[in-house]
Amino acid sequence: MLILDCTSEPQENKSEGLLLKELVRILEPKVSPRVIKVRGVSAFKRRLRDSSERLVHVSAHGRYYYKKTTRLNFPSGKWITAKGIRQILTKREETPMLMVFSACSVGNEDIVRSLKEAGVKYLIAPTEDVYWFDAAMFLTIFYRLLLVEARSPWVAYRNSERARKLFFPKLTGIWNFFQDGKLCYSAPYSRNKTGSKICINCFE
Repeated sequence: MLILDCTSEPQENKSEGLLLKELVRILEPKVSPRVIKVRGVSAFKRRLRDSSERLVHVSAHGRYYYKKTTRLNFPSGKWITAKGIRQILTKREETPMLMVFSACSVGNEDIVRSLKEAGVKYLIAPTEDVYWFDAAMFLTIFYRLLLVEARSPWVAYRNSERARKLFFPKLTGIWNFFQDGKLCYSAPYSRNKTGSKICINCFE
């Protein structure tokens, strides 16, 4: 598991990537997560391109420009679009099986389409703003199911979403799950910007 932490701990006095690493480490998965701090676009491109992990988690600040594009923003003040991410992924020797974006409002059509074109099978991303600690709470449950209990990405997501709604209904963030570019589940009250149809097979 690779965690690309694209936030600025000196500027914001906290780091979601480091918090998530510690939470996952406590769960004692077979393979400990690797965290890489990224400050700019060039470093992000290099680290993502040269990594070999099939599970990639991206902690960043995201922004959606309505009917235009989605951006991941970096501490350097620069950003990257969905097209740029796709170009990086196509240069990897092996495409990630699962990518998780912990960044506000990035689960949009351009990101979903770009990752599908690059060969990423599963994508989890929020379509709304989400606070770091709330994201870490949800993702800790997800990664326990995925990495420790060896559940499939879909089952791990589905059960995490059920736990969130049952025990932590006030957590911010609307997380969506995509398989092969299709929306498999959209949490209630989300503003789905993908226009994708529900993937019936994901409910089996």
